[in-house]
Amino acid sequence: MKYLVFFIVSFACFASANAKERLVFSTAVNSGLPPMVCSEVMRLALSRINIDMSLNAKSSERSILSASKGETDGETARVNGLNAKYPDLFQTSVSCYAHDVNLYTLAGNEFKVDGWQSIPPNKVIGYRKGTHYIEQAATQHDISIYPLETNQQIFKLISVGKIDMMIATEQIMGSKVMLNGSAELVILRPALERHGFYSYIHKKHLAILPQINQQLTRMKTSGELDSVQHKVANAFLNKKVK
Repeated sequence: MKYLVFFIVSFACFASANAKERLVFSTAVNSGLPPMVCSEVMRLALSRINIDMSLNAKSSERSILSASKGETDGETARVNGLNAKYPDLFQTSVSCYAHDVNLYTLAGNEFKVDGWQSIPPNKVIGYRKGTHYIEQAATQHDISIYPLETNQQIFKLISVGKIDMMIATEQIMGSKVMLNGSAELVILRPALERHGFYSYIHKKHLAILPQINQQLTRMKTSGELDSVQHKVANAFLNKKVK
């Protein structure tokens, strides 16, 4: 009997020592490719330091707040520099994804884009609530913004003339979008700006951030990061077309 007890205790200790830690990351729903790509990149990086990862999908604003409060262990994909607003979140050193963002407006209302300062101050930009780079731009430039929950709400308000434009990526939206039988959203060029996305980890896990950064750097150097980005993006776009 004592040998059985010894075996059970020994096995329990072995299992405990070899059990993988699991981190839960917040991720914004209906936010396109950045959280999808960065989730896969972070999953691979964590797996190589013996940590599992799961996702907790929330609205864009709720997602970042949940991570900041430590309700989750981090956030999958946000633009550079959010530590200034959320000091309990720490950014990875390697960008997991990047894309251009463009303005879209109704056909016939086009203008030449040359940065935020080129947006007419009387034009209202509809945007997804919790998109912090747009909110930050509104504090630095003379632009008007209108927060909404979904792209469908943005489309509706543009079609009835309550707002004038939106910001999106050509990869997701294409070069134009039909709102109804007569209204058409068209892309404005050049791009408004280019964004790099990073994962963020809560301060309670700050000790493992150097290991995560090391794995991300290796993935970037080897070309694996580009491969993952293309694989996830192609799968998403092929599914979108179908």
